[in-house]
Amino acid sequence: MNRKRVLVLGDLPGDGLERLQAVCSVTVREQGVDSENELASLVPGFHGLLTLLTQRVGDAVFAAGRDLSI
Repeated sequence: MNRKRVLVLGDLPGDGLERLQAVCSVTVREQGVDSENELASLVPGFHGLLTLLTQRVGDAVFAAGRDLSI
């Protein structure tokens, strides 16, 4: 079974991370990113992106994240 790859920025509350790991291949970047351009450089190849509310996700991220669907 091919599991979806998800990039998580920051820390998830409760058992959120464990629940996500049960169904996806998860990469956690606890320190987040400094800019939208840095995030855009990380997203290629990921199917999902879970960010902090303060993280800007705009055109550059979606252009780079062609596989993003979740």
